[in-house]
Parts: sequence; structure tokens; C-alpha cells
Amino acid sequence: EKAQKASAGRVMRLSARRWAAILLELCLDLGVPQKLEQWCRAAREESQPALFREHRQVWRLVGGLLDQLVETLGEAELTLEELSAVMDAGFEATDLALIPPVLDAVTVGSLDRSRPSRDVQVLFVPGLTEGVLPARIKTTGVFTDREREALSHRLAQRNRELPPGTVDRLQQEQFLVYRVLTRTGGRLILSHPLGDSEGRAVTPSPVVRRVKELLPGLKPQFLPAEPSGEDIMEHPSGLLPQLALRWRDAARGEPVPPVWWRVYNLFLEREEWREKLALVRAGLMERNVEPPLGRELGRRLWGVQRGQRHFLKTTVYRLERFVQCPFAHFLAHGLGLEERLIFTVAPPDTGQLYHEVLRRFVEQVQKEGPHWEALGDGDIYRICAELVEQLAPALQNQILLSSARLRRQKERLLEQVSHSARALARQIKNSRFRPAALEVSFGTRENLSPRDMAAGQEALPFWTELCLPPLELVLDGETVLHLVGRIDRVDLGRGEQCLYLRVIDYKSGASSLDLAGVLAGAQLQLLVYLWAALEHFAALCRHRQRILPAGAFYFQVQRPLLKLEQPGFLPEELEREWLKEFRLSGWLIDHGPELYSLSDQGLKPGTSSLLVPVRLTGNGSPYRQATGPLYTPAEFRAILDGLRELLCRAGRDILDGRVDIAPLKTASGSGCQFCAYRPVCRFDLWLPENRYRSLQVDKRELRRRLEDAGREGGKGLVLYNLD
Repeated sequence: EKAQKASAGRVMRLSARRWAAILLELCLDLGVPQKLEQWCRAAREESQPALFREHRQVWRLVGGLLDQLVETLGEAELTLEELSAVMDAGFEATDLALIPPVLDAVTVGSLDRSRPSRDVQVLFVPGLTEGVLPARIKTTGVFTDREREALSHRLAQRNRELPPGTVDRLQQEQFLVYRVLTRTGGRLILSHPLGDSEGRAVTPSPVVRRVKELLPGLKPQFLPAEPSGEDIMEHPSGLLPQLALRWRDAARGEPVPPVWWRVYNLFLEREEWREKLALVRAGLMERNVEPPLGRELGRRLWGVQRGQRHFLKTTVYRLERFVQCPFAHFLAHGLGLEERLIFTVAPPDTGQLYHEVLRRFVEQVQKEGPHWEALGDGDIYRICAELVEQLAPALQNQILLSSARLRRQKERLLEQVSHSARALARQIKNSRFRPAALEVSFGTRENLSPRDMAAGQEALPFWTELCLPPLELVLDGETVLHLVGRIDRVDLGRGEQCLYLRVIDYKSGASSLDLAGVLAGAQLQLLVYLWAALEHFAALCRHRQRILPAGAFYFQVQRPLLKLEQPGFLPEELEREWLKEFRLSGWLIDHGPELYSLSDQGLKPGTSSLLVPVRLTGNGSPYRQATGPLYTPAEFRAILDGLRELLCRAGRDILDGRVDIAPLKTASGSGCQFCAYRPVCRFDLWLPENRYRSLQVDKRELRRRLEDAGREGGKGLVLYNLD
């Protein structure tokens, strides 16, 4: 009624200030303070101190919430529904400070909210790992620290304040550490796990290391992850999960102590625990496995039928994902499950911006000049600055970025790409390879009839736009695999009798190519890109010249920080160290001295290349290592044969409907490491049916097998297997 009168018959939209006044008047009219006071007296008389403290805080919290409503929204008009939503959110974020009402109590609290007194006899702090205490500060706000500081001064004049910034939060974390270590008058117990759920080692918090330094006489006590003996015989709610673990041990054939059979009978006798016991038994009986969908459903889900044949069109990334975990592939590309979008103020996707700047940079130099030999550092910086300005709208789409923040984003982008473009230009200038095509698509669009941009008969070709047919593999008489993708850059170098071809993939982080990872299917992209380019480029070049594979490489986009052991480096020495940071990583196919000089014109016997991963001995032959990046043409052919077999196997498994919960685990990580679908698959190493497909292979033995396969035709190299 008060709101209707205040709105004077119009649609009920009142200012937040007016709503707060109406709510306060309503509470007073209803006698809310008096009622709460009665409840407080009743709780005190009934010896319920916790309830007494709860009732005592409610009125103060309601008043504080109304004050915040006025301060934050003020004269902003709200409907009744909008007001209800705001108040609900405020009440949900409100916590009651309930201190222990008696002396012999256990209090569970957070470091930033709880205020333990010095009367606390034992303070237990669990989970002290790196990034927890002190917490790892994430800068996700709209304002920079400098903008926040300026705004805080202005708000302070109006008795307002902002939440703490990065520096303040770092100082608060140090204060929390101090408070934890000094608040108890009795025992202080610091605990941290030795490993995570996947068995990987976990680094303890710096607090633990510092305490060990200050008190060298302390001896850490190691406790098992699962308690044993009578330590767990405390309460039925704690016994039930332990009973489930004993049942799990029994299923593995391990002996179960007689006391647990008595515990089981005790649960059966009590009616209130029978239902929970039945749930535990049902969970133990169920196996966490996913049977195949079947060939018919697999072909309908992922294949396209044309006549009597089924075609599977997929990207190399999707095949890698299937190899990493078939069930994750099914959830992502079969059911189409996606993570819930969380709208935050985030920087733009810098990886795409780096790719686009480098693509335009190479294309402009190839088409308009100056030539790579005449390209100076000033020219490189000027071109990069112009390209960054052209791409500035992609940064400006972040509408919440201030002009200063936008300017800093552009500066960082220019800093990264100008360093990378300068290194890229050095690599091209100091080699006899030249870019032949950029952003080469295969199988993603209609094939284009390319226009060769070469200036003369002897010049190497260059295509500004190129779309090749898909890489086609016949799986059997009824099914065909079409692989599609996009290659960042294809280079060509002219030898005496042939052309050499290499592919380069731009990466914003350090990347390497591992033979075991390739043959297991975890690293397919770079080799498939080289294979696709070799399939089609011979037909594109003049006179259908013979093309040999030169290599497949990653180029890291970065602004490197040089780690120099001693001062006094000359400028040319600094240049060498800087260029070494940009050395291409990947594989070089060893076609002999001609390819060495094409890849690096400055490479001499007894030296290492600054451009490609090759080192020559004094007589000019390359160093060979068991895990090295140099492969003979016969070994490369064997790898491609193994890759063909692997792709066919994986393609057949997809069309057969394989959706196994079987993540791959390699030396660099597992398929579960960054997977968003773990709550769906419930992969659990405690379950006997849930196991990693571990890639454990001796690299020297694998290289020996590769050498044998190079002589015998690539048999027995594939490490991929779902069974």
C-alpha cells in the first residue's frame, strides 16, 4: 500500500532510496525489532547461545543491506520484481558471524573471515599448497591498478571506497600468513598434500618452506591418505565411505578385516542406514564403462553417406581429441556439450591476432617489398605498427577497456609481433627458403584455381590465396576419411634437381614434436599438414617439378628475455643469442648438405644452426641423437606409413561408435588434464575399470624400431590402440 501511494497510481517504479524507506517503515510497523528481541530472550532462557547470537545479528544485517541499497543505487528506479532480485542477492551474500558458544568446540572457518582468538588451543590449517597461501592473485577487474588508485582518492573524498587492488590484496595475503602463524596460543598444525588426484607431485606453500627454515628441528609427520585401524571408528557417517573402500578391496581379492563385517551387519540392523547402504552397494556393482554406440549409429552420427560409401569429414584437431579420449570426443562432437558461458571482461584472443599480423606482414613483403635481403629493422617495425593499427578494432571490441588500457594492449601486441617479425625476417633472409603460401586451407572450402605470383621463370612461386582438396584416406571398401585443416605457412626452397617444401605453424607458447606422441596420435597436426602439402604442391608448381619434404616446424611468437651468464656481450653476440631463442623447433628431413645450406646459409662444419635444429660435426655430417630432430627420408616415409595406418584405425573406431572412457597419458600430461567433461565421465582411478592408456616407451628403442621400419616399409610403428 505504501508503495502504491508513493507511485501515485503509475506503474510501480520507485527509486532505491524510496524503496529502502518503505521497507524500513514496514519492518517498524510490523514490530520486527521487538520480535527479534523476544526471540533473543527466549534463546537465552533455553540455553541456546548460538541461536541467541544469530537473532541478535539479523536486524543489524538488514539495516546494513538497506544502507548499501541506498549507497549503490540511490535514485535509480526499480520495479518490485527488480527490488526482490536485488534483495535476494544481498541476503545470499550475507554471512552471520557465529563464534563458538562454548569452550570445547571445533570451529571451521576461512582465513579471510575467521578471527580466532589467542585462547584457541589447536589451529589446524589444511591444504597449504603453492597458490593457496599466499593466494595467487588474479587481475580480472575492469580498472588497472593506476586507474584504481586515482579513483580511490576521488571516492575517499566522498567517504566511499573501492575493493582492494592487486597490491593491497598481496599485502593482505602476507597479513593472513602472519595472523595464521601467530594467533594460536597452543598447537599449530600445517598440512599439505604430497600429490593430486592423478598422482602428480604438488608443490607445498612457501609458508611451509619458511617455517622449516625458521624451525629446522621440526620433523614432518607423514599420514596415509586413508586412515586405518580404530582411527576411523568414530561415527556411522564416516564409517559408510570407509566400508565402501573395504568392499572395493574385497572386489580386488584383498583380505578384509573381520571388524568391517561387523560394521556391515550393524548398518543392516539400523533402518535409518539401510537405504544409504543400498546406494553404496549399487554404486559398487555399477561399472563406469561406456559400450560402443555401434557401427550404424556411429556412421549416422559422424558420417555422410554418398551412394554406397560413408565419408567421415573431420579436422586433425578432432582426431587428436579422439585419440586423447574417445568419450570426450563423443561429448564434444557427438552430443555437442559445451561449458556454460561466463561473461567476463577478458583480453582479446591474442593468438589469432598474432597469426593475422604475421600473415599480413609476410604477404605485404612478398607482394610489395622491399625484398627480404633489403628489409631493415625500421621497415619491419613500420609495417608491424601499420598492421596493428589496422587490427585495433579487434581490440576496441572490448567495450569496457579504457583508452589507456586499449593503448597498452596495442603496445604489447606491437612489442610481441615486431620482435617475432624481425626474427622471421632474419630466418628468411639467412636461408634460401621463401614463403610459398599463407593460411593454406585443405578441404575446408571449394578448391581455388591459384594464381602464381612469381615474378620470373626462376623465381619461387607465391600464392596469395590457396585452398587444396582434403587429404583422402580409404578406410575400407565402404568408408573414406576426409581430413581438413589449415596450414599457417608453406615454404619452398630450390635445389639443383628439385624443390624442397617445409611447413611452419605459429605458436604463442613453446612447442616441440615428439616421435612417440606422433605415433600414438597425440601430435598429428604438423605431420599431417606436411603430408597434405606434399600431396598437392607438385601439381601447382611449374612443369610439375619434383618436391621433397624438408621439414615440419613450430615458430614461437614471443618477446624473449635473454638469460646471460655474464655481462659484456658485444651487439653481434646479443643478436645471436636473441635469434637462437627463435630457432625453429620440429623435424628436419636429412637430404644432405644441399638442404643444410638451403635451411641456413651461415651453417658451417663444427657449428650449430641458429635457424633450424641442426648441428654439424667437423667433417660436415650432422650430429644424430636417439631423440633428435633429424630423420632420414626412409625414416620419414616409414613415419608417414605409420601415420596413415594410425589415421585409418582412428577413423574406423570413430565410425564404429567407440566412446570408451580411456584417456591417453603421456610424459607431458594426460587427456584429463584440461578436460571440462570430468563431472560427466566420472573417471576415477580407484575403479578397476578406469585406467589410463599409458604411453610408456623407451625413446632409444623406438628410434631403433624406426630405423628398422625405414628398411622394411613402416610396419609395427603405430602406438595407438583402444583395446
